[in-house]
Amino acid sequence: EMTITFMRNENGNAIGILGVSRDISNRKKIEKALKESETKYRHLYEESPNSITLVNRKGTILDVNPATEKIYGYNRDEVIGKKYRELGIYTNEQISLFKKRYKDVLEGKKLKPIEIQIKKKDGSLAWINYQSSIIKKDDNIFVIAIAQDITQRKNAYEALKAIKEFTDNVLNTSIDTIFVFEPQTGRAIKWNKAFSDITGYTDDEIASLKAPDSYYSEEDLKCAAKAIEKVLSEEKTTVEMSLITKDGRSIPFEYTARTFKSVDGDLLIVSVGRDVTKRKKIEMDLRESEDKYRKAYDRANFYKELIAHDMNNLLQTIQSSVELYAMFQNKPEYLKDRRNLLNLITKQVFRGASIVSNIIKLSELEETEISTEPIEVISILEDAIKFVYKSFQGRKVKIEVDTQSKKYFVKANDLILDLFENILINGVKHNINPEIEILVKISEEQKNNINYLKFEFIDNGIGIPDERKDILFQRVTKRNGKVRGLGIGLSLVKQLIDIYNGKIWIENKVKGDYTKGSNFSVLIPKAI
Repeated sequence: EMTITFMRNENGNAIGILGVSRDISNRKKIEKALKESETKYRHLYEESPNSITLVNRKGTILDVNPATEKIYGYNRDEVIGKKYRELGIYTNEQISLFKKRYKDVLEGKKLKPIEIQIKKKDGSLAWINYQSSIIKKDDNIFVIAIAQDITQRKNAYEALKAIKEFTDNVLNTSIDTIFVFEPQTGRAIKWNKAFSDITGYTDDEIASLKAPDSYYSEEDLKCAAKAIEKVLSEEKTTVEMSLITKDGRSIPFEYTARTFKSVDGDLLIVSVGRDVTKRKKIEMDLRESEDKYRKAYDRANFYKELIAHDMNNLLQTIQSSVELYAMFQNKPEYLKDRRNLLNLITKQVFRGASIVSNIIKLSELEETEISTEPIEVISILEDAIKFVYKSFQGRKVKIEVDTQSKKYFVKANDLILDLFENILINGVKHNINPEIEILVKISEEQKNNINYLKFEFIDNGIGIPDERKDILFQRVTKRNGKVRGLGIGLSLVKQLIDIYNGKIWIENKVKGDYTKGSNFSVLIPKAI
C-alpha cells in the first residue's frame, strides 16, 4: 500500500513528490479471512433450519433468516422493523419473560434455553426451543435469538406422557396384580399398586427383592420355574400358585404371563395375577355340594337295595307261610303246624319293624354328627342278650359271656346297644343248628398305642366263606344286579364302629374251616 504526497515551497508551488509505501500483506490476509468467514457464516445463517433473529436494544427486529418464515409463518419483509408484540407471536407473559432474559443477558448472565408455545401467522400453535445471547458491534449491542421448532418432538413427548399416565392409571386401578421383571436376574422392573397393596411390601422393598423367589413357597417355586421356562419358549402361559405376603399369608392366585421386549431390547416377562380365593371357595363349595348330593344319591340307592334285599326275603317268607296256613286251615291234624306258621309270620313282622328301625338309625347316623362319651358297656351287652332271648323264644338259644370284669367303660354312646343286638341277631338268624350257641369273650388289647376293649362274638352258625369276609362290611356289593352282604343290620354295625373309631373283622371259629361257625371281633377304644 503506497501513499503519495506533493512537496511544495513557501509559495505553494510543487517542488517534489514524497512517496511512503507499507507492506499490507497481513491485512489483506485478514480481510480475505474475514470475507470468507462472513460468507461462511452468512451461508450458515441462511441455511440454518433454526430461526435466527437479530434484535436491537429497543426490541425492534433488524434481520431474520429464511427458516424464520417456516417456523413462524412470516416472511422477512413482514417482520423487519417490527417488534414481537406487534406480530402476536408471543403472549404478554412470554414478552415479559423475554425482557427479563434480555436484561439478564446484558448483565452477563448465562441463560438456559426455554421451551415455549407460540402462535404462528396462520393461527396454529407450535413449540420452540428458544435461546438468546448478545453480540456487540462497534458501540452497539444486539440480541440474537435462535428458535428451534420442537413441535413434533414435543407432541411425541406429550403423547408418550399421556400414554404413560393412562397406562399408570389403568395399572393402578386394576384389581389384578401386574408385575414386570427380568427373567434372568429376577429384578423387578415395574409393578402396580395392587401388587404392593396385596403383598404388603413398599416400593423400595419390592425393588430390592428377587422374583419369583421372594413371593412363593419352595413347592410353588418349582411350578414358577416351569412356568418361566414355558413362557420363554411359548411366549404365554397360565399357572396357579399361592402368593406369600409380607405378613406370611398365603393367597391363591391365577397368573397369566407373557414375554415382551423393552425399548432397549431387553427381554422381560409381565405377569398378571388374579386373586382366586372366592373362586376356590366356590369350587370347593361346589365339590362339597356335589359330594354331598352324590352321597345322598348313593345312600338312597343303598337303602333301596338293602330294603329290597331284606324285605323281599321277609315278604317271601310271609307269603309262603300264608299259603301253607291256607292249606292247613281246615285240617285239625295240622293244628301245630298252623301255630308254627303264625309264630313265623309274627317273627317276620317283628323283623320288618327291625329293618325299618335300623334304616332310620342308619339315616340319622349319616346326616348328623354323633358324639361319644365314656359309657359302661357290660350292662348294655346284658340288655342286648335279654332282647335276643325274647325275640327268639321259639328257638333254643344259649349265649354266654366270658369277662374278667363286671364293668368296662368305652368311648361310645347309647347306640352301642344296637351294635350288640345286630351282631347277636345275625348269629341267631344264620344258624341252622337245633341249639344256637354264642360265646361273647371280652378282653383288653392295645394297638398302635391305643387301648381297646375287644369283643369276640363266637357262634356255631353256617359260617362265612373266606372270599366274602373282606367284602362283608362294604356298603353295597352287587352281583348280577343283586345286593350281596348280610343286610341292614351289619351295615348299621359298621357305621357305628366307624363313629367309635373302632375296628371289626371276621375270622373262622375253627381255623381253616368256615363251616364250623364265625368269630366277629370288635375293637372299641377304652375310656380312660
